[in-house]
Formats: sequence, C-alpha cells, structure tokens
Amino acid sequence: MSYLHTTTWKDRNADMLARVFEVAAQRVGPRPTIMDIGPGAGSAPWMRLHPGGKTRDWNRGQRFWGTIARVGDTVGRALPVGPLSCPELREVFLLSRGLDPVRIHVVDIELRVLAAAQREARQVGNERLFMYHRVDVATQPLPVTADIVIAYQVVERTTSKTTALATIAAAVRLGGLLSVMTPDSVEGFEKLDRSLWQRTAAGETGCSG
Repeated sequence: MSYLHTTTWKDRNADMLARVFEVAAQRVGPRPTIMDIGPGAGSAPWMRLHPGGKTRDWNRGQRFWGTIARVGDTVGRALPVGPLSCPELREVFLLSRGLDPVRIHVVDIELRVLAAAQREARQVGNERLFMYHRVDVATQPLPVTADIVIAYQVVERTTSKTTALATIAAAVRLGGLLSVMTPDSVEGFEKLDRSLWQRTAAGETGCSG
C-alpha cells in the first residue's frame, strides 16, 4: 500500500476538514488529540502551479493547469526529485488552532510523506505539537488513539479495506470523531454528517452497509 499513488493539493478536502473541527468544538471540546492518517504529499514545485479546492469547481484554465501540475507531480514523485509538500497537514493545523490540540499524530507508510509532514511542521513553527508514525493500516495496528481521526482516500487504496477501516476506527476514543470517505456506516459510531461519525460504543468496530 502506498499513499503516494495520486496527487494531493491545497484545499482538496477543506470542506470536510472545516466541518470536522466545527463539530469537534461542540462535541469533543478543547485540547483534543488529533490523528491524520495518510495526509498525502505532492511535489512542492508543481503544487505551486496546481489550483486549490474541488475539481468540480475549476474553470477551463484551472483544469488545464491542474492537468499539467498533476503530470509533473507524478514524475517528480516517481523519480523521486525535489521536496514534497503536505498541504492537508497544514490545513489540519490551521483549522484546529481554536481547539488548542495537545498533539497531532501523523500516520503514513511512506517515509517521504512523513518527511514532508515534518517539513510542514517546521514551517508552521510548532514542531513539538507533531508526532510521526510509519504504519500500514491494512496490516498493522495504530500505536496511539485520538479524539479526532482523519483518513481521506486511505481505506480505498489499501489491500484490505475492511481491516484498514477497523484499524482506523479502533484508534478513535469513545466520544471522539472519525472522518473517512468510504463506508455507508461504521459499527459503534453514529453518523453525524457526510463522512463524519462519532464513536458511541467501546469495543470492536468495523464497516457495515
């Protein structure tokens, strides 16, 4: 499994992230622990050309530059050449500041993604807030738990979707939030919104539906 199969870019999941932290302010409260699983990374030079936001909202010019940037990014990641950027992690940091998180755990199987995450942490000037874990969620348990767990485009790219989802869900503390994109429902969780669940029961978790 690799989280570097596709290009990621600024504000790709901004609407879902904003909703996560809006709900977290109401249901989780201040000083949460956050886990961002598979935040992805893109070739930093090409990402400066890439439009932000949802592809469905792009105009013709943005679609052109988005295509060019993704081709360049694919080459840059495959060689590999140059530094990577991790825009999702920066967005998690900025959107969560109002909650004053005690820790942000970054999880990925790719060492280059974790290195890109460390680079983002240095740039935002709060390196002590972050911890990094190299884990394949399809085959390994997560070493920590969190109040807010985010995993976009991760379960879909694993070798075992059921195992990966169960591993990710098990990392959510009771009363905590889970934001993923794949399942219709998650056992032991209440669905709050599109791609957003709250853990309501301890014990085994998994996907149904």
